[in-house]
Amino acid sequence: MTPLIVDLDGTLGLTDSLVDAIATAALRNPFHIPKLVRALLRGRYELKDSLAGIGAYSPHSIPLRDGFVDYLKEQRALGRELHLVTASPQIVADGVADRLGVFASATGSRDGINLKGAAKAEFLRTRFPEGFAYAGNDSSDIDVWRHASSILTVATTEKVRQTASQLGVTVERDFPAERPRLTSWLRMMRIHQWSKNLLILVPLILAHRYTEQDSVITQLLGFVCMGLVASGTYIFLSDLDADRIHPTKRNRPLASADVSSISGALWAVLLVVTGLTGAFLIDQVFGGLLIAYIILTVSYSLRLKSIVLLDVIILSLLYALRVLMGIALLAVAARFHGVLLLLPVAGQEARRDRARCCERKHRQGRRAGVSGE
Repeated sequence: MTPLIVDLDGTLGLTDSLVDAIATAALRNPFHIPKLVRALLRGRYELKDSLAGIGAYSPHSIPLRDGFVDYLKEQRALGRELHLVTASPQIVADGVADRLGVFASATGSRDGINLKGAAKAEFLRTRFPEGFAYAGNDSSDIDVWRHASSILTVATTEKVRQTASQLGVTVERDFPAERPRLTSWLRMMRIHQWSKNLLILVPLILAHRYTEQDSVITQLLGFVCMGLVASGTYIFLSDLDADRIHPTKRNRPLASADVSSISGALWAVLLVVTGLTGAFLIDQVFGGLLIAYIILTVSYSLRLKSIVLLDVIILSLLYALRVLMGIALLAVAARFHGVLLLLPVAGQEARRDRARCCERKHRQGRRAGVSGE
């Protein structure tokens, strides 16, 4: 039976281990970012090696594709030889292989070679001269499929699937991708946490202005903007490594890879940008307070929460900021209400000016007629 070679990122694993490692490194210590940027400028292998050096990879917590894992176990039971070959660092390949216990060998990027695309194809041709089957998922695997005896497509796009089918190589098996549901995107926002932002409405209640429609609408719009920004911030600050080993948090959309890390990051950017845009359209002071909230939240999550007493002070400031936002929104509503009160007066003055103008023209016309006579 032809040996089956299995890719990791996006194939056996539901995520891209490189993206997850970058997110983990940045969250644990933002000062790693300049070092990682310099490593990336030298090449992808150097970036992966730097991430491995600071312990950013967590092979024990990578979410795996359950249906495909079951298939691999069946193939192993039938006596088929399985090998894990990935562009991830060797430490990741070894960790995942140890978790499953079904692979005869595990090979990752090492010795300066990024084992991806053409480099992986050359490695496999040399290692398995009598032929091999290969399970992959994206366009970089096409170079490998060209030299395989048979191929397995796992969670590929329609374009990649069509390209694979036109290579003239037997498609042994296709494992379709599962698309994230709408509920996953909503769950990722953690809307239940918006209850903390109800403090924005406190000034409205204390000022007894909850009967004023413009005040209520302004406060509710501000509440929504605050919620969107908070949701985006929650996503940015997700500790995937910790969540994936937690008994309940492991089921969150990002931790379970129901939504990919890249998609989650884009969703977070959209939420924050939308919330801030709406906030500044309402009022610049409110928008500025919302930016202060982001800075404090990120600082607290990354560093300040570990400092005794300062963590309590920051939490108190975050709650106080919500009340200040409510006061700013109330001031906006007051100004808007004042404008509404002035509109009838302005309308009356405009009508009077129009009447005076018409009367003036009428007098001028009469004078012109008299002069003509």
